Amino acid sequence: MDIVCKSCKTIFKGEIAKDFTTCPVCGAVINHFDMEDKQLQKELEEADKSILHFSKITETYVVIECSNCNRQTLSPLKDFEELEGTYVKIKPNAVVYCQVCKYEQKGRYITFGEVKMKDSIGPRCPKCKSLVLHKIGFFSKLVAAGALGSDAIPYNSCTYECVNCGHRF
Repeated sequence: MDIVCKSCKTIFKGEIAKDFTTCPVCGAVINHFDMEDKQLQKELEEADKSILHFSKITETYVVIECSNCNRQTLSPLKDFEELEGTYVKIKPNAVVYCQVCKYEQKGRYITFGEVKMKDSIGPRCPKCKSLVLHKIGFFSKLVAAGALGSDAIPYNSCTYECVNCGHRF
């Protein structure tokens, strides 16, 4: 990335000017942090155009939402090196992709974007808005009724259990 001196408007190639603290033409101080911020901003703008976004960071996973197939997948926390409120940075050797449609994130950043999801075809957890649900089956309800009797009514009245937060609804 090229570096431009703010005082004299001289353009220097990034590789040459990366060690400059002052401009060799006019002597003005060159702030490399501005260049890093602009580079980060550019990468985050590209990540925001992606179809993969994260919606939640748990103790062990980052919940990745794919607006292509409208599904959520869990990506291990060990695949990320920087966790911020609006973005996560993928480690250089890690690959993050949608486990359903196999779309692979090209850049190193994934932005927060729960609102970028299409309207869900299936149900969402009312507590954490997750799409990763487990349907409570008839046999499971039958076993609960046999083992707990009338105490199983709250369990048996629910249809789904959220994999992320454990909420039953």
